[in-house]
Amino acid sequence: MEDERLMALFKFDESDLMANRYGRLSPKQLAAAQDLDRFGSRFAFGLGTVFGIIALIPLCIALINFLPCIQTLCEDLDLAFKIFLGVFVLIWTPIWGGLAIRIFINNSTYRQDFSVKSVEGEVNIVAVESRNTSTHSLHTHYELRIGGMTFDVTGDLANIILQGDRYVVYYLPQLNQIQSMEKI
Repeated sequence: MEDERLMALFKFDESDLMANRYGRLSPKQLAAAQDLDRFGSRFAFGLGTVFGIIALIPLCIALINFLPCIQTLCEDLDLAFKIFLGVFVLIWTPIWGGLAIRIFINNSTYRQDFSVKSVEGEVNIVAVESRNTSTHSLHTHYELRIGGMTFDVTGDLANIILQGDRYVVYYLPQLNQIQSMEKI
């Protein structure tokens, strides 16, 4: 009964658990992890593109202001503004451009390691309360603490397992995400 409720909560089955015991993801779990990884890659690509565009804005402004054919249109700009714009281009563009390049390089060379790790020990489920001072609201989230590791979980887990019982938790270390767990 307890195992079925754990399986339903963390969305795993017996074949997933068997693969996790050997430090691997099942094909179903691997597909879900790869979908999440693809989303992260797309997000990083979009973020890098935005940073690249932000980096080019002052460069475009500077080119418009300093091109000889347009120079006659901007003669009324004072020297202080031209100096500010030049310094702005020399500082702003490398910072944002560097961030964009770094994101693109990291994203292109990064490959997720989908090996499953395990931790075992006595479980402790903790309700952590935090207060939002601007809205004066109280938020509670739950953590599963086991063997020196902490995982975010739902409060439903406290209705399934007992404090102090010994469990093995199989998780993806990069995501700190529980894939399956079993009582020992």
